[in-house]
Amino acid sequence: MPKDRIIERFNTIDGTKNEKIDMIIQPSDLVSLDIAEDCLVFGRSQFLIGEYSNAEELFNNALFYFKDHDEFLHLFYTYSNLGYVYRDIENFDLALLYFKKAYEISYELEDFEYTIIALNNLGSSYSDHQMHDKALEYLDKGLGYLDKIPIGKTQGDLYNNYAYVLIDSHDYEKGLEFLLKASEAYKKFYKDDFHINIVTVNINLGELYCKLKQYDKALDYTHRALKDAERLNLRIHKMQGHQILSLIYEALDNYNQAYSELKTYIEIKEEVSEINKNREMKALEEAFKKQEEIKEEEIHLLRNVELKNKTIELERTLASISQISHIGQRLTASMDLDEIYNILKKAVAKEFTVNLFGIATYHQDKNIIIFDHYEENHVNITTQVVSIDQEGSLAAYCIRNNTDIFIKNYKEEGHKYFKDARFLPIGEDDSISTQCIIYCRLLTEQGCIGVLTLQTYEPYTYKSSDFEIVKALASYVAIAISNAQKKNIINEKAKELEFLSYRDPLTGLYNRRKFNQISNELIAKRHGNIGLIMGDMNNLKYINDNYGHKIGDEYLIAISEIMTTCSANNSVFRLGGDEFAILVEDADENILSEMIECIEESCQAYIKTYSPLSIALGYEIMKKDDQDISLVFSKAESKMYYEKNRYHQRRH
Repeated sequence: MPKDRIIERFNTIDGTKNEKIDMIIQPSDLVSLDIAEDCLVFGRSQFLIGEYSNAEELFNNALFYFKDHDEFLHLFYTYSNLGYVYRDIENFDLALLYFKKAYEISYELEDFEYTIIALNNLGSSYSDHQMHDKALEYLDKGLGYLDKIPIGKTQGDLYNNYAYVLIDSHDYEKGLEFLLKASEAYKKFYKDDFHINIVTVNINLGELYCKLKQYDKALDYTHRALKDAERLNLRIHKMQGHQILSLIYEALDNYNQAYSELKTYIEIKEEVSEINKNREMKALEEAFKKQEEIKEEEIHLLRNVELKNKTIELERTLASISQISHIGQRLTASMDLDEIYNILKKAVAKEFTVNLFGIATYHQDKNIIIFDHYEENHVNITTQVVSIDQEGSLAAYCIRNNTDIFIKNYKEEGHKYFKDARFLPIGEDDSISTQCIIYCRLLTEQGCIGVLTLQTYEPYTYKSSDFEIVKALASYVAIAISNAQKKNIINEKAKELEFLSYRDPLTGLYNRRKFNQISNELIAKRHGNIGLIMGDMNNLKYINDNYGHKIGDEYLIAISEIMTTCSANNSVFRLGGDEFAILVEDADENILSEMIECIEESCQAYIKTYSPLSIALGYEIMKKDDQDISLVFSKAESKMYYEKNRYHQRRH
């Protein structure tokens, strides 16, 4: 049976010491169900050792085959494992999306076990979102189906996640009850086999017994978990285990061992962070490369289709095409609007008699034309703006009626365009008006982006051949302007990507990546102590649950503004969720205490429409000769959590 085969293969992978693989199975290689299933299983092996980029690519490649062939069972496992990947890299929205897809597929399989697995994953995902009531709702549904399936792994998974939600809600005693149930279920199912689920539940028991201050049991379960995690090469579990041991030994006043365990935890964490950072950088590089490729394709298409067609057409009718082509090449080689205008101005002055010359840009989204590059008798004209519906504007008429205009003598031909044969003057000399006028549209594949005009005071200055030359020039100008605009867009997108890579999009504060960079820079160049203030906003979950995430975001923004105001121009960070930090140069106890007092007083003064604005704060100072910011971070974080617990105790 396919179900038994997949479960058996997953159990084998989950109980094996997995290694990183360098070869990825591509979609073109997936010519059979067996190969696609191999791709899924290999992805699982990479996920277990924290090689998330490999795992994500393998799962997504397998997904192509399973979707095309309606393999619902394999789709269920693929969606579920993609959810696990995104949950571990803390992309909780994507994790929830894939878990919901798996839940929908579970009904196609007509087996309650899959429904329970999907409900379990959804509950876990809502728990990651700190939506504990929603999490328990889905997990309770899963518990209601347990009597419909035999005792096995699924029960253990459900009990383990139920316990996790309870523990996160500080119901430790009931959480312990469900963790022990999970442990028993796994022991009955796996017997003497090593398995990731047994490691997970032992890690959770170690952490919970530590919270309950039952340190002997905490050490026993954590050491068991670490021993099996080492055998199975489970990087994340090893990291968690050493972190728990550090907390246990610190509570037992064994500071040397606590420091050793913390150091091991930090080393593994940095290794995992480096993997995730490389993955993020690769994704950014690929996105930027794709934008560059799109830009090059568009430019290539414009140059090789529109420009070539225009050149062929002109070669048949114009003797001076070589000169126009040369000008056009110079125009399209430029990516700067001012330079384009200057090249064109010199070329026009050399080839034509001109009293008034310029380029107007059409802004279709606003229905306006901006005369931003105009001059009369070599003197720049003040920028003017007219509506596309403006009567009396030849530029508006040209764009509105989708036609180029050649007027040899406006006094004789003006009635063709306007009833009273009057048009809005562009120049600043009202005593004289232009009579011989050329307006040519600047056309790209996206439509008209503006007009090019040449005008003289004397009628019949230009010939029909001049009109054709100006139309050809307009084609080059359109391409050049389009290229320049695309370059500006790409530059803006690149700046936006760079901003987002170091900034939190909600508050505008620096993010965790920038924290790591700045902290390293401060350590390298410092002359004195470095201070670290850690903050964790109180009541955010309550505000989100009762008033909505929009209000929660307003509170987060308020906290960020207060911390920035009180930071004395030091760097402020949003590390994620409701967690903030300030790095302070040349810090001492007084400076940090004054900042914390400023933050707390500002929070108290905040207008409390829905709930008090409050943040738990802790600080630590990194002495001049210290090198390990991670230890300072941990101590400041511990003090912060101590203040957070005090806050909740006062509230209750």
